[in-house]
Amino acid sequence: MKNKNKTKSATTNHKPRSRLISEVIFISLSSIGLAYLVALASYSPSENPWSGDVELAKPVYNLAGVFGAYLSDISLSIFGYASYLIPLALMRWGYNIHKQESLGRPNKFILGLRFIAFIVLLLFTTAFLAQNTEDPAGGYIGFTMHQYFGVIFGSTSLIIYLGIIMVSFSIASTKSWLDLIDSIGSYLSNYFSRLREKRINKRAMRAAKVSITPKKPLQQPQTVSKLNKPKKTKTDKNNKKVIPTKPANLFSTNTATGLPQLDLLNDTIPSTSGYSKQSLEDMSRQVEIILRDFGFDVSINTVIPGPVVTQFELSLAPGVKVSQIINLHKDLARALLVESVRIVDVIPGKPVIGLEIPNASRELINLKEILSTEDFIKSDSTLTMALGKDINGYPVIGNLAKMPHLLVAGATGMGKSVGINAVILSILFKARSDQVRIIMIDPKIVELACYEGIPHLLTPVITDMNEAASALWWCVNEMERRYSLLAKFSVRNIDGFNAKLGKAKAKNKPLLDPSFNPKTAAEGETATELEALPQIMLVIDEYADMLGA
Repeated sequence: MKNKNKTKSATTNHKPRSRLISEVIFISLSSIGLAYLVALASYSPSENPWSGDVELAKPVYNLAGVFGAYLSDISLSIFGYASYLIPLALMRWGYNIHKQESLGRPNKFILGLRFIAFIVLLLFTTAFLAQNTEDPAGGYIGFTMHQYFGVIFGSTSLIIYLGIIMVSFSIASTKSWLDLIDSIGSYLSNYFSRLREKRINKRAMRAAKVSITPKKPLQQPQTVSKLNKPKKTKTDKNNKKVIPTKPANLFSTNTATGLPQLDLLNDTIPSTSGYSKQSLEDMSRQVEIILRDFGFDVSINTVIPGPVVTQFELSLAPGVKVSQIINLHKDLARALLVESVRIVDVIPGKPVIGLEIPNASRELINLKEILSTEDFIKSDSTLTMALGKDINGYPVIGNLAKMPHLLVAGATGMGKSVGINAVILSILFKARSDQVRIIMIDPKIVELACYEGIPHLLTPVITDMNEAASALWWCVNEMERRYSLLAKFSVRNIDGFNAKLGKAKAKNKPLLDPSFNPKTAAEGETATELEALPQIMLVIDEYADMLGA
């Protein structure tokens, strides 16, 4: 055990130590390389103390001082302009050592191979620079190498130099020339595609028909010379003070179902959103023209205006791949001057694809319109929810019993509270208070306060988080009690239990509480008769605030 602990401690101590060493090497090599680069860049031909055997004048013009003058003179005399590769390599190697230390120990063979590749790169760069120059830019080594290789290979030595330089650069830097060519090709392709998009946009703008409605002239205000007081009539004298009346009970049981009437909700306002028929025809032709410019022969057969988006059904010519059109969604959005375009590759039952374009203004969905639909009215579940409309304008109805844990998420102002209120009102218009009971937790105090006093509430709206914890524990205990009831009566859910309870009452054989124990009960106490179990819905506004409290 001691040996293992020593090994672990040695390993943990080695990691920060080796990282510190790599940082020191990185900073040192970077500093040396930068100073080397400054010395080369500030080299003056008049200061050649090594190659010219001339004593340095004072002051020294080289920014690296006397040492920089000697270093730059020696480097440029031996390697020529290829000397600039040395400081760049020093800084790059320092960075690689620091980076590889964080990734793990580098392979010594690979490091040696890269070092040899750099030496080859340096030597053949000097030879390449020394070719065809009277004053060799490759220094003494470049001049000597070119004289040797020039005699052997002649004019083809330039090709040999370039090939060796490219290979050695790839090995030393681990950079691929093919990747560089691909990136350049990708840039050029994007550049020319943007030019093509501009041309297409101009053509589409010419094809689009823009109707301008003349502005109506402003009506001149009428001048009134004198205000006449209205004469009192007999009806004014007979008017009596209006006596305020109490608001009607929304959950009155006078109706046959005991449910609120839909007349309490506002009527549906006719929608003015979406596109006109002429606009849809123009957009259809515009889409066809744009896709033809991209080389795709398509035709639009059907246009389906929806509350939020409008769907165009496209028939493709034989041989046209759907994947090619899907990749054009951004180009189509730019050409049609809309925020985004969505392409549906499969529409069930139709041999077409869908192109969805957002409407200029979204249609306001009225809750009364959804609650009045046949789907909502004929739904058997007491937890039926009205969720809105789908893309084709058909109502979307959900069943909360099939999604017992519903989390509504979204950014501020995206309509979370509107959605929660729509769910609550849907259930209030669908279920009586003996069918669904509700517990509401409102940390913000004001969001659910409007539901205070409705008969469906098991408890007043909870705003204190200590009371919320008690309510949640009660829910857990009630859930466990119901599970034991369902198990003892061999049913799977609450609907099955209530159905079994109703059949027993119809036979005058009510079901009794199975948890009753006559041994522990008080004298004269009997088992209570079971009642139907209502659904319990827990509504929490700002769930994160409740968890953080």
